Amino acid sequence: MKAKVIGLGTSGKGAAKLLLKLGYEVIGIDRNPVKIDGVKVYGEDAEVDADLVVLSSGIPRTHPHAKGNVVGEAEFALRHLKNKMVGITGTNGKTTTTLLICHVLNHAGIKARALGNVGASLAEYAVQSDPDEVLVIELSSFQLETLEMRCLDVGLITNISPDHLDRYPSFEAYKKTKLKLKNLVKEGGTFIMQGDSYLQLTTKKGYLQSIGRANVFNAFQICKTFGVSLEEFEKALETFQPPSHRMERVGEFHGVTFINDSKGTNIDATLYGVNQIDRPIHLIAGGQSKGTSFLKWKDSFPDRVKRIYTIGETAPLIEKEMRNQFEVERCETLKEAVHRAKQMAKSGEIVLFSPGCASFDQFKNFEERGNMFKEYIKEDRKSE
Repeated sequence: MKAKVIGLGTSGKGAAKLLLKLGYEVIGIDRNPVKIDGVKVYGEDAEVDADLVVLSSGIPRTHPHAKGNVVGEAEFALRHLKNKMVGITGTNGKTTTTLLICHVLNHAGIKARALGNVGASLAEYAVQSDPDEVLVIELSSFQLETLEMRCLDVGLITNISPDHLDRYPSFEAYKKTKLKLKNLVKEGGTFIMQGDSYLQLTTKKGYLQSIGRANVFNAFQICKTFGVSLEEFEKALETFQPPSHRMERVGEFHGVTFINDSKGTNIDATLYGVNQIDRPIHLIAGGQSKGTSFLKWKDSFPDRVKRIYTIGETAPLIEKEMRNQFEVERCETLKEAVHRAKQMAKSGEIVLFSPGCASFDQFKNFEERGNMFKEYIKEDRKSE
């Protein structure tokens, strides 16, 4: 049997490994061919037939090589897993919620592993799985496009707001894809949408502020289904470290606090970040367009957003839509924006880097973008 994997990123490489283990002859297709042991790799212009075509996460069903017996990487991997599974999707908060649930379950003595759009790919895990682990799976809309199996014991949709409109023809199409998660939950399983609960947590240690109230509530709803008590849940929160690039406090210089929210890749994520702060904000925003307007910021930003520094492809649009209400300064680079924000911000104020856009116009990914933000702050400090 011959299988073709389209896209050789993290999930594609995992799919190739699983296919090799299952005895397939594996062919890889990628615009930038890379060497993979045991796999014949070709560029996208190659014409190669196969009995099975596996789409890497992010590759659309309309790809020219996606013909014949086509399956997504996540769907293919799930066919070979027998674990209890939690599936999590949403526009914002899904990574933090996924990692928090995994942390709490492990803390409570329930073996759990975070997979999918965070951690290892599902196919990579399926090569050598542990059926006793609960799989907490973060699922993007791209992965959901090709998922059909009713395999989840618990499903959660954190929220849905406009995103990826550069890929989907409308918000309704994007929303419909997210809502597919409900159809993946087994009969008798649990489905939660924007969960709330009777959860009564102290704010003394800043759990709700640092992790996010909605993320905490959603995580508790899931953990309850596995028998985790409120006491166990709160105890686990004491040792949870939120992932980097999500409202990450980088440092304080001359009384100005710098926050890295590079994972804020859509307008609602930036709104969420702004609403967590109760001090005057100097906002650095912009990047690659996702096809959305920024006018929602105009009506929703509190008065404490003092100034906006724009970068990247969307800088002209942000300036056009915001300039009548906010002071907006266009910067050529993130480095320039950091320098200008640092110059303008006063003691007691916040410099928030929450782009509201994708990173691919200037950076490899949001992680690189966030790391460069942190690096530029260090450089600016050293130059004083």
